[in-house]
Amino acid sequence: MKILVVDDQRFNLAVTQEYIKNLDMGCETLTCKDPLDCLDIVAKENPDIILLDLVMEPISGIDVLRELRANPQYANVAIVMFTGFSDRESVQRCYELGANDYISKPVAEAEFKARMKVLIDHRKAVLELGELRRQLKEGPSSGKKRTAAPRPRFKYVHNNLNVRDLDKSVAFYHEALGLNIVNTVEPDDKSFKLAFMSDGVSGHLLELTWLRDRTEPYNLGDNEIHMAFAADYYDAAYQKHKKMGCICYENEVMGIYFISDPDGYWSEIVKLPNN
Repeated sequence: MKILVVDDQRFNLAVTQEYIKNLDMGCETLTCKDPLDCLDIVAKENPDIILLDLVMEPISGIDVLRELRANPQYANVAIVMFTGFSDRESVQRCYELGANDYISKPVAEAEFKARMKVLIDHRKAVLELGELRRQLKEGPSSGKKRTAAPRPRFKYVHNNLNVRDLDKSVAFYHEALGLNIVNTVEPDDKSFKLAFMSDGVSGHLLELTWLRDRTEPYNLGDNEIHMAFAADYYDAAYQKHKKMGCICYENEVMGIYFISDPDGYWSEIVKLPNN
């Protein structure tokens, strides 16, 4: 797993390198101090994840992000922006240009570790899936001795929800539950778009699917499937969601409540143990 860190400040490069080393996940760290060299390094080293500072000279991280996303070859490379800006416009701009996530400066190691673990686990899953597809496409080699099929193991990685307005849904889950985008997928014809969101802790992802030709609301019918989120500050979470007006059901006896997203999907909010 290769991680490229792009920052024009040597101190920031050193700190980020140390944080990656402390992850203890076997990652190879590459650094780039001059953003003008970034594209050449990416072409040569083919990193899995790029950590990109927003404010650099002589070109900005936004410029580098735009160039990277303009090349279909790097469509699946995860890009995380380092930014000292916390305003919604700057963050939204990064997402619009294809950033998977952002980390605010000064970088807190605990937040860095949580977000990077999710990104690395997701990237590994993508690579493993790609290798499996390659093997299935090639088929068994006649010149190789057949061995017993391995016993499959399964890891629960994500839930999918189809949504009508992707930006609205992403904004809802970010505000209501603190989820952030860690990866997006969009074909050249832009007929659909997938956004994967993470809580930065569990490694489990929420996949939001937008279909360009879908205009009518989704008919959820009697679908009783829902997601559940545990809140460390349950009362504060309740007040936040009450203010947002998204609470759709409460059960005071069980100590739970549900919120509804813009498409009508429900999420259960429960207390963490000993909360």
